[in-house]
Amino acid sequence: MQGYEKIGNNMTKHASLHGSGQIVVEADWSMEGGIGQAESLTNEAAQFASMTAQYEKGCEAAGHGFDNVPVTAVFGDLAYMMALAYGCEMKLQGDLVVAVPRYGEGSDLSPISAPTNIAERGLYPLTLERIARFQERWPHIPLTICDNQSPIDVVTSLIHSEAAMLLLYDEPERMFEILDGVTDSIIRINRVFEKTIKNFGGFQSSHYLPKGMHVSDDTAAYLSPDLYARFASPYNRRLAEEFGGIRFHCCMNHDFNLKNFSDTPGFEGFDAMPDYNALDKVLDAIRGKGIWHIYNYGFAKKANRPETDEETFYRLMDATNGVCGMRITVYHPIKEEALRLADKVKNRAVSLGRSEG
Repeated sequence: MQGYEKIGNNMTKHASLHGSGQIVVEADWSMEGGIGQAESLTNEAAQFASMTAQYEKGCEAAGHGFDNVPVTAVFGDLAYMMALAYGCEMKLQGDLVVAVPRYGEGSDLSPISAPTNIAERGLYPLTLERIARFQERWPHIPLTICDNQSPIDVVTSLIHSEAAMLLLYDEPERMFEILDGVTDSIIRINRVFEKTIKNFGGFQSSHYLPKGMHVSDDTAAYLSPDLYARFASPYNRRLAEEFGGIRFHCCMNHDFNLKNFSDTPGFEGFDAMPDYNALDKVLDAIRGKGIWHIYNYGFAKKANRPETDEETFYRLMDATNGVCGMRITVYHPIKEEALRLADKVKNRAVSLGRSEG
């Protein structure tokens, strides 16, 4: 299989990226036969086929000289795992699996407490069963955790966002209690994953992570910096202390909270989307502190952006020189085009002295 001999070297590159100022460049493209979230629930064979294809794609990219570390995950893109485990109703929106918030304004919040048997609730039992079956058949393929939301993100999945925001003001101590319990649950389930997975690829869904934990936190896009620092940052810090570091994802604009991210002790990096976040704020937040992960997937780009993907990658590599390390994922739906563009980006990183080539 292509790329096996290079993967170990790529793992070392990723592990040493923090603080180095270097750049790793990954290539990605669309897979044939990919399945959606709804089908993955009911069709284990199709899910496993998609997972193995994802892994082999990473191996092929590594074989072409890129810095991919191939891994895969059971329910890697399903964003409401913890909310479902806390009793939210599961619904399908097209092919997406979502959780309906269980509590709204005026609801009795007393039932919200951390289950001691979190691994036995929601979709976690099915996830653990499939992990066991998958690794029996493909023990050489590293598995990661499934989707991992931050504590405050989980709470705004349990409680309607408007009611949750009012709770911050009206009953802050109750919100602290709920956040404490949710943080405990995140720690518990991730330790179960770590113990269950024999070939462990790290605490980030569907991506290799050599250190720390990755969390998705879209509340950073609408919580004020003061509220975020009070109600989100302390629990992010707990996760960073527990898992040896933390990295953040948030969609769209949240540059007013980037400093809250990077001020977290144990901060490892974020993926602030350059089309939506001011470059000066990104650089100020991450300077000397972590890794900026950028990518050119369609959901991360503005439709009217004047730059090409190539121009954007080049500009940001130049802007971050001497500021931070970068992880660049170069995407095109067509494999040959993805490899061509990734090769250009990789060569530019080499010319800047920020990649081994």
